[in-house]
Amino acid sequence: MVFSLKDFLLFLLLLARCLGLFLTAPIFQSRLIPPHVKIGFSVFLAFLCLPLVRESAPTFPGFSGAYLLSLFREALLGVVFGVVTNLVFSSVQIAGEIVDFQMGFSYVNVVDPLSNLGSSVMGQFYLLLATMYYLGTGGYRVTLLGLVRSFTLIPPGTFTLQADFAPSFVRLVGEVMLLALRFGAPVVVALFLANFTLAVLSRAIPQMNVFIVGLPLNIGVGFFIALSTLPYLFPVLENALDLFVRAFFRVLGAP
Repeated sequence: MVFSLKDFLLFLLLLARCLGLFLTAPIFQSRLIPPHVKIGFSVFLAFLCLPLVRESAPTFPGFSGAYLLSLFREALLGVVFGVVTNLVFSSVQIAGEIVDFQMGFSYVNVVDPLSNLGSSVMGQFYLLLATMYYLGTGGYRVTLLGLVRSFTLIPPGTFTLQADFAPSFVRLVGEVMLLALRFGAPVVVALFLANFTLAVLSRAIPQMNVFIVGLPLNIGVGFFIALSTLPYLFPVLENALDLFVRAFFRVLGAP
């Protein structure tokens, strides 16, 4: 295969989009993965996708201002794709934060090994479970296939922001909050009923120390309901990942 100047310029556009994804997508963005591995995998993936877009991509005469702008837009497109995919894991972590607040763990923080940021106990628990499920079911393949499909739907050098980008992205963030409530609703409802029962008992038995009974009760009920509802959360997580990959193209106005 002859590697012309046109192919080299097109390859750089593909590489910019791939690098943007690997800097922000779940798992791929982890600091545990060395930067040279991310760059090497981006180069390999861009080289594989080059024959798919050689005919549909526009031709650039060289490193002009228009080409540099297209290079920046391709990197931005990859970053947006990674951020949109990462919103699924953000919803899971938000659900854990909500559960922690109800259980009394809101002041306890642990370090997330993937991002080196502080996270609550149940938030970290849900996040690690979602990460294991994402890896175990091949969710990373959905992300990579979405990236490859984006090269066909949005050829390199043709991406432009649509007028409704901001409203669409705001609606997507709203879907994240709804998804977080779906994840955390069973535990929140169970803890509400447990606290309501304690409130009734405290009125019926004034001698009972509600604070001593309430904390271990909330922890026990929270853990029991969280573990009991895990089999029902995994299908929601799988559908959410596919939903957000499709939402990426909807936000960007791709056909």
